[in-house]
Amino acid sequence: MIKVTDDKEIRESVLEGLKKNKEKYGKMYCPCSIERSDNTICQCKEFKELEEGTCHCGLYIKLKVSETNKNR
Repeated sequence: MIKVTDDKEIRESVLEGLKKNKEKYGKMYCPCSIERSDNTICQCKEFKELEEGTCHCGLYIKLKVSETNKNR
């Protein structure tokens, strides 16, 4: 399960950076990365490959869903 951070300051800052990158480069590159490639388009490759954890920018959080929660 993926959720967006509850931290309003982080959320607004990262979303503003994504918006600026979209306007400037045509794609929503991660504002926390210097590199601009397909691997750093939000949601970045690094985050997609995580089983659980937070993306580099702190915008997304991936939670591991236990088997008991899947059946509810």
